[in-house]
Amino acid sequence: MSLYRRLFAVLPLTLVVLDQITKAWVRDRLPTDGRGPDARIDVIDGFFRLVHRENPGAAFGIFRDFEHKAILFAVVILAMTVAVVWMARQLKPGQGVLAVALCCILAGGYGNFIDRVVFGTVTDFLEFRASGAFAQWTRQVVGTSVFPQFNVADICVNVGVALFVVHTLFFERRTGGDDVS
Repeated sequence: MSLYRRLFAVLPLTLVVLDQITKAWVRDRLPTDGRGPDARIDVIDGFFRLVHRENPGAAFGIFRDFEHKAILFAVVILAMTVAVVWMARQLKPGQGVLAVALCCILAGGYGNFIDRVVFGTVTDFLEFRASGAFAQWTRQVVGTSVFPQFNVADICVNVGVALFVVHTLFFERRTGGDDVS
């Protein structure tokens, strides 16, 4: 079995399991009734806390009221899976950064998709807040000093996209697409 096949057999599954374990912990330890302030644990006072938020939509709550969002999310996960599998089959030796990027994107997509199928919402729990002068600036510029809550699956998608960009900008040769490594 090639290195990339082993990577695709282990990394996405490991990340999805980590995502689901952390979300289960939050649902168990930080219950919410959906009516008032949610339970929270201040990790770094005024900067970072664990919260329990259920997001019925996509990023930033978009599509939360869209009647056919389940179908939309199923189509998106299917398209993403086809694209990632197609790209993974095209991988050449030396394209490790791209392989890890694809694994992370796949894991993140499925981590949140599992929540949507099982619970009808996505559990978010990591919350960062700006403080001091930066908080004042963010309130003026974006209207809040609290950044949108997120989860392990969201981190996977963002890391995957960042690695994809790094691969594209720094490792991909214009003629062959191989990493320089």
